[in-house]
Amino acid sequence: MEVLSSRILLRRRFGRSRSCYRDIPGLAIYREFGPAEHPGVVLFLGQGLLEVSGSHDEPGGPLRLWLQVRDVRAEYGRLRAAGATVLREPRRES
Repeated sequence: MEVLSSRILLRRRFGRSRSCYRDIPGLAIYREFGPAEHPGVVLFLGQGLLEVSGSHDEPGGPLRLWLQVRDVRAEYGRLRAAGATVLREPRRES
């Protein structure tokens, strides 16, 4: 699999988690997004990114891995053929 970029998505209480990752290890903010009632922040994490947003009680659990690949349809087929459980079919996202 050719991974072009990656991101760890952490769904926790936003304010507390944002402060924890920004202030304790000193991770720099890449960008902040979302409305005031559902804010999110993306922080630099070495060669990857850490996104803190959402709620800890969202379906799918609090931790996710986001991978950007060159050919999502090919990787989708390859992963299914290898026996991976697919929770959502691929789609183009910004």
